[in-house]
Amino acid sequence: MYKEYHKTGNVWPEITESIKAAGIVDMQIYLTENRLFLVMEVNESYDPKLKANQGEKWCKMEQIFQLE
Repeated sequence: MYKEYHKTGNVWPEITESIKAAGIVDMQIYLTENRLFLVMEVNESYDPKLKANQGEKWCKMEQIFQLE
């Protein structure tokens, strides 16, 4: 069901507008078995406090490699 909600054309426009308004420039979600992995590119206006409630399982990660 989760995959169906996120197919192209299924995400409510209000959701994508809210994401972009929060300073998120690009977002990708990957699924492997029962785990999700989210990658976001943000601009200088992004404030994680506006998009992640305390107690949620979001954590900031440090990028340590980029293929060039």
